[in-house]
Amino acid sequence: MSKYIIFSLFIFIVFLFFKECDGLGDGYYIYDDGSPIVSIVYNNMTIVDCEVVDYVYNNHYILVYRIINEYFSRSKDNDNQYINKYKTNKQFFIIEKKTHYYYGPLTYEQYSQRRIGLSIPSRLELDTTKTKLWN
Repeated sequence: MSKYIIFSLFIFIVFLFFKECDGLGDGYYIYDDGSPIVSIVYNNMTIVDCEVVDYVYNNHYILVYRIINEYFSRSKDNDNQYINKYKTNKQFFIIEKKTHYYYGPLTYEQYSQRRIGLSIPSRLELDTTKTKLWN
């Protein structure tokens, strides 16, 4: 009986590990080190760095919405990516999971047009009223 419990516990831990590493499917997952350090990662490469506010996904796409925090952005003055992303406060990304291609950062208008061009279903919708991921 004891061996069965230990084996079951081992299988459960392994399942949790693989679920965490593939949380969004196809090797994509959320890296959450506490707000605002919430990122989308694939194969140990950060695709959308920090400040993710909302995300939705299906078998084909991951849609990401982030709000740039002025303080956090200023703390990275030597990083061109942070300087460039601060040009607008709200940014959107579309990640194609099968091809690993991503679009972004996009304005809301660019994001809406790209959604139409890619025929992304309307049921896959971001909540742009949120101000942080876990509120």
